[in-house]
Amino acid sequence: MWTCKKCNEENEDSFDSCWECQTESDIGLKKSKIYHQELEHNKKKDSEDKEKESLIYQQLDSKVIQIWVVSIFAGLCSSMLVILISKIIGINSGTGPNLVAVATMYYSGSQTKKAYTQHLRKKIIEQLKQ
Repeated sequence: MWTCKKCNEENEDSFDSCWECQTESDIGLKKSKIYHQELEHNKKKDSEDKEKESLIYQQLDSKVIQIWVVSIFAGLCSSMLVILISKIIGINSGTGPNLVAVATMYYSGSQTKKAYTQHLRKKIIEQLKQ
């Protein structure tokens, strides 16, 4: 806040002149200039961040089939392991082992998809920094 020299009215820092009498303030002009520079800087940074995020998504989109193949493969491997263990233990009848295998496949696949996507995202970000 700054106070007008002419009318003693308090004004916001973003104002470069008094809202009451329109008298310009040196301090107000300086603060206003700094304030607007910060706004411009933040706007530019936000724009750069959005552009960077857009590039990341474009590259991830180009790898969507790869991500899904890795996820499905991991889910299948996990479910096959569950089925193999249930046969070794001797639990190979009924729907229990099959349900566990399906649940394991879904969970393992989804967790692998999440982790692999994060891994690819980190690699893309490293490439963009270079």
